[in-house]
Amino acid sequence: DGSLKPTGFVQQGLSAANDCLARIKHPRAADKRYSLGLMKTSVPLIEASVTLLPALAGPRILADRQYRPHIVIGPTTQRVAVVAQGNRLTESYLGVTFWSGADKIEPGQTVVVKLALMYHSDSGEHYAAVLPGAEFTLREGGKVVGYGKVLRRDEWT
Repeated sequence: DGSLKPTGFVQQGLSAANDCLARIKHPRAADKRYSLGLMKTSVPLIEASVTLLPALAGPRILADRQYRPHIVIGPTTQRVAVVAQGNRLTESYLGVTFWSGADKIEPGQTVVVKLALMYHSDSGEHYAAVLPGAEFTLREGGKVVGYGKVLRRDEWT
């Protein structure tokens, strides 16, 4: 059904979280699209060329879909986040998961990977600019750790 089934301690933690949502009668508790127990693959995937900055202290592990940074559409030469008065980030941070490709990426290395657009809604408005040819920076919080370019977009998987 296109779902990844968590096991062991992960399953126990996710079951507890789902139980908590049900107990507080959270509106999304009954909506299986938002279930914490299953990671649906019904989000768009993009294929992108991604390069980590050479100055990073170590590699990023991409295996098991655990690396979940943000991308910010814009020039690949940008090296600092845009911050407004009050220390507020003003750019549109788009959550992604490294879905497939290399198991890890070393500083200075370029790889072609598939990224899942994690918080894509049915309207798609937040990710509308994530189209082939779009350039982006890769972020871990406010820190720019890499850059890339969208090569292809698959609407739904």
